[in-house]
Amino acid sequence: MYSVCGIARAGGERLFGDGNMKDRGLLRFLGLVLFWGLPASVMAATPQASVEVTLRATLKQDEVPLNRQAVLVVEAQWQGSPDAVQFYPLEPPQVSNLKIIGTASANRVESLGEQVLTTRRYEFTLQPEGLGMAYIDEIRLTYKDADGNEHSLQTPRLQLKVVDAVPEPGENHAGLIALMSVAVILLLAGGVWRWRERARRKAADLQQVEAEKTLEEEFLERLGAEIQLQSQNLLEEYAKLARLLRQYVQRTLKLDSGMGSTEELVKILKTAGTPVEVVMQVQEVLQACDVVKFSGASAEPNQFARIYTLTEDLIKQKKLAWEQAER
Repeated sequence: MYSVCGIARAGGERLFGDGNMKDRGLLRFLGLVLFWGLPASVMAATPQASVEVTLRATLKQDEVPLNRQAVLVVEAQWQGSPDAVQFYPLEPPQVSNLKIIGTASANRVESLGEQVLTTRRYEFTLQPEGLGMAYIDEIRLTYKDADGNEHSLQTPRLQLKVVDAVPEPGENHAGLIALMSVAVILLLAGGVWRWRERARRKAADLQQVEAEKTLEEEFLERLGAEIQLQSQNLLEEYAKLARLLRQYVQRTLKLDSGMGSTEELVKILKTAGTPVEVVMQVQEVLQACDVVKFSGASAEPNQFARIYTLTEDLIKQKKLAWEQAER
């Protein structure tokens, strides 16, 4: 039996002696190597902890207008480097009342002290198909860890409310312009209506005033407005003066429109019992106008001023009216 301190060589020469200090130092050295080397080997054989992956799915909004898009975000997250797990391709989710019109994916790595946080992000762009509720079924994600073990994660079912469409960017301005146009049209229509109403009231007031005027006031106003003493065309002014006087006589005596010539009108006045001086005044005015009209003689301004004054006097003094009242 071999002791630790008594191991011999093949030639019979003793290697270790009981009192040899060098031999004892060598034994201690071998013991330390064995003591400190054992934990290292044990630790090297200990398996690493597996990576834990979390999965979540979220919508950026709970409601979406019919003419807008919603975004579904799916994120897988774990502590470790991006190559710590291997993902199988993620299949698009099953959706109702929605249509997937776009997909995207990306990785993000963050440092949290001595730890590394990795995120795998998937985005799905969804287009509503009709008003009401829309649904996104469960999403399943499968991956392998560093040891080759497969794991499967699943998100809950999500819902989204589709509401009425909102105005497009250009529609607001168009609606505002249309509203302003309608407002302007209404204002213009209101202005036209007020103007017409004012004109109607003014005309009604004028008619009332004219109705309240006497016959003499009416013809005096017409005499001043229609007959121009300083006109260059006195022939026309003679004709207008004769016409105005005939109308005054006709309305004063309530005669028919067919009064005939000046001689016939004079006879009517005499038959009606008109004073001689009034008949002569009317006759002078009308005969002077007839001479200028039919003979082509030159119209004298002084003569025209005289017959104008005679006509004004006939009307202003109400000579024909008084005679009718006396009758």
